[in-house]
This record gives sequence, structure tokens and C-alpha cells, in this order.
Amino acid sequence: MSERRFFILFLLLTGILLLVAPTLVQAQEVGDETCTALVTQALEAVGTSCTEMDRNNACYGYNNVAASFADETATGDFSVPSDRTALTNLTSIETAALDSELATWGIAVMNVQANVPGSLPGQAAVFLLLGDVQVDNQVAPEDAILPGTPTNVRATVNANARSLPTTTSNIVGSVVSGAILEADGWNFDKTWVRVNLNDAPVWIRGDLLQVQDLEALNALPIVDGKSYTPMQAFKVSTSFGSPQCDEAPPSVLVVQGPEDVTVSINANGADIRISSTIALYTTEDNRLVLLVISGSASVGGYIIPAGFMMDAQLDENGEVDGPWEFFRPLTEAEIAELLPLEDIPEILLHYKIVIPTPDEIAQTLRALQEQQQNGGNGTNGTDGTTDPNTTGGSTGGVPAGNGTVPNPGRYTLVSGSCGLTGQATLSNVAPDGSSFSWGVLQMVRNPDGLYINGGMYILVLTPDSVQVGGFVAGDCVNQWSRTG
Repeated sequence: MSERRFFILFLLLTGILLLVAPTLVQAQEVGDETCTALVTQALEAVGTSCTEMDRNNACYGYNNVAASFADETATGDFSVPSDRTALTNLTSIETAALDSELATWGIAVMNVQANVPGSLPGQAAVFLLLGDVQVDNQVAPEDAILPGTPTNVRATVNANARSLPTTTSNIVGSVVSGAILEADGWNFDKTWVRVNLNDAPVWIRGDLLQVQDLEALNALPIVDGKSYTPMQAFKVSTSFGSPQCDEAPPSVLVVQGPEDVTVSINANGADIRISSTIALYTTEDNRLVLLVISGSASVGGYIIPAGFMMDAQLDENGEVDGPWEFFRPLTEAEIAELLPLEDIPEILLHYKIVIPTPDEIAQTLRALQEQQQNGGNGTNGTDGTTDPNTTGGSTGGVPAGNGTVPNPGRYTLVSGSCGLTGQATLSNVAPDGSSFSWGVLQMVRNPDGLYINGGMYILVLTPDSVQVGGFVAGDCVNQWSRTG
């Protein structure tokens, strides 16, 4: 057990243990030893059984997994640990809660291509089902797309790259005339081509591209805005019980995207974009919780940073039925429950899971509160009173951009949390508002309407005022106004 985990759990458990009779404490210790041994054994086994997975495949990780298939003749192919099956045929997968007395625990791994470009060989989103979790595939086999082998195209002019195949969707980048790109799909009427730009899928009008291999291009699949790869759209449900021992994680679905790739999924009818690692689970009062472990996620018009969560009401069919709300930080007890996720073998992941610390979450909260106090755009942000050690919260996460384009000129710092003074120049504003220069930095608008360069974000409040900072722990946030 790590020193950090021991310290947090010590604070939570010491007072309770002192009140329990010695015989009960001894019995709990014996149960904990059995449970801990099972968790260690199971994770090691999954790390061996489910390595080097192909895209769009599921792996039976540990010893209590049930699955159903569109083709029932395939049921015998997925019945013992290390078995694998294609996601195109999988209609549902369910893992069982940890039971140390029976020495059983359900763990399954899925490699879901989602919208990860076909030009990134083998890259996919990792789905980890831990404990009492059920995931139902919402992509019928006949509707699932499997992106083909990418083929090269060349831009014939300077062209905008958009988030969707329409002229009204967000501009997320641009390409220069002569640029060679890898294409992996068409929209429904073959007027737009999906290409890989900076390891992310974007759309460019087909008449702005020159084809190098017409036959290969025509063979690419149709992938419009509502096309999904197998399991990219799903329903998840989980149990509500507590882990049997400190080393066992709660029953959750963990989703982790490849590094520097934004992954789009549809969970219980909600479109979610993730830029790192999240966890999903359902509650006893029929709500879906989205918890961000690292990076960020966007849903329902909000951006959720690491160490924070939001949730939404589900209807009787398990679909999101209402707004995303109750934005709040993780409590120390929740952090302690999540720490066992750090023990998941890194070989199953794109990168090791690291749970945010209370201090990191508190720093992010202060930055968000400062942002709200210094001129947020009024869209249900944090209310400035949330304590990271309480379960209360306000009704909204970090608001997405509002589509406003800034005016070029000299900007002066007017307020913020960085303790700075000075001026900056905003220039080179693209006619369509897709990008601008902030000093020497080139800021590009993302699908959420925020301007980004690396880990730095600029939120345009009005044509003459911007908010500069980031939505990660420790970042300061400042408001700047145009003065010349």
C-alpha cells in the first residue's frame, strides 16, 4: 500500500477501528487479507490475459463475466479468462461483484475504436469493467462502422477543418494547400471527407481535396455524425455496494483514451468527449455519474476537469433524461475508494492511472472559483462556496465557449489569480474566428468553443475581453480587456 493511500485511509478509519471490539477487528483483518489477496491475484491475471488486444475486441479478464451475442452460436467463444471476442457480435457484457468468500470477481477489458483515426494503428479507447457492471452495446451489428485502411489525399487550397461535415460546425483547425492527409471515411452523401489532423479526426470538403487513389477512397465507409463503431454507443449500469476491502476499487466502468486524442462516446444517450481517463457509474436513485480521473471531459455544454464530477437523471429505460448538474469535487473518502485503480496493470492501459490528490483538487477548485469571480460568462459555473471536503456543489461545470470572436488589439490585465500586471497583443484573428495569436502563441478553437494551445485555454467573454488560464490543477486564471 502506498504511503499516500495509507495516510488517507488512516485518517478515515482510525477513529472507527478504536471503537470496535478486538475480536471483530481481528475478524475484519482476516477478511481484508483474503480480499486483498484476491484483488492482487485478479489484477495480475488480467494483466497477463488481456494484453496486446486488437481494436474492437473484448477480453474475458477474470473469473465471473457473462456476455450475450447477436449470433448465439458464438457464446462458447467467450467463457473463460483470456477468451476474446469481436465487439461487432457482442450485445451485452456483465461482470460480477467481488466476493472474497467465493474467490470470484468480474473484470473485462474492451478495446473500442470509437472515433480514433484509422491512421493510428492499434490505438483505441480502453474500457475496463470492474465489479458489478453491465454494459449494453447500443450499436447494432448492421449499423456499426469499421473504418477502412486510410488513403492519402492532398489539399488543393488552404482549407478549414471542421468538427462535423457541415459548414456551420466548429472550425477545429486548418490545412495549407499541398498538405498530404490520411482519409478514413465519407459523410452520407460523399461531399465531405474525414481526415486525420494532428491525431484527431476532422472533416474537410471533398471538393477541396485531390484524390491520389480514387478506388481506395471510394472504398472508405460512410461515417456521418451519428455513425458509431462497435460499443462506441452503450448503456452502463452498476451496483451500489461498497468495496469489500480497502484494496478493492468500486464497481465502475473506466474509459481511457489514447494520449493526445479526444475520444467521443455516447453513454446512456449522452454525447461525451474525453481527453484522458474517466469513470462512469450509476446510483441507487437512478442517476448516471461522470467522474474525471485525469485530463478533462465535456458533456451537456460543460467541461469537467480532473478530480470533479457531474451527474444526470436517467429515465426508466436507462437513458439520460435531464440536464447535467451537481458539479462538485471528489471528497477525500471518494479519493480513497478510487486509489486502488492505480494498481491496474499499466500494460492494459495507454498510461498509468493516477488519482488526483486533495491538494490538487483544491487548487483546481480555487482556480475555477477565481474564474467565476473575475468575469465568467454566467453559465452555471461554480458558486464560489463549494468545499472540496463536502458533497455539496453547484449546478454546472466549466462553461464551454459561447462562440464569440475577439477583436484584435492590445489587451491589458485587469484581474486574476496570477499576481501579474502587463499587456499582451491579440492578433491574426481568422475571418471565421477559428484561431488567433495571443502574443507568440497560436490559439485554435476546439469543438467546445474554447481556444487552446497545449494546456492553455482562452475563453472569449465579449469581443473585447478574454479569460486566460487553464482548467488543470495549479493554473491561475486572469481576465484581460482590450485597451488599444
